[in-house]
Amino acid sequence: MGKIDNMITIIDYKSGNLRSISNGFKKLKQEVEITSDIDKIANAEYLVLPGVGAFGTAMSNLEPFNKVIHEHVNDDKPFLGIV
Repeated sequence: MGKIDNMITIIDYKSGNLRSISNGFKKLKQEVEITSDIDKIANAEYLVLPGVGAFGTAMSNLEPFNKVIHEHVNDDKPFLGIV
């Protein structure tokens, strides 16, 4: 994977393996931001949704982010969902 010019935004929805994913991208020399700020997520060029073991809780926690995630994908921007 080559260096990405823009920051990779990881959605913090109070679930998921945020630090592991962040550390993986940092090891690849990628700039990473972990955030729950809807505006930052809406303006992200590269968006990552971390996986989680407790699926029911994760789905509840994702509710505030549904619209912005769908808009990101519908705009054909890169999106990585990790299970």
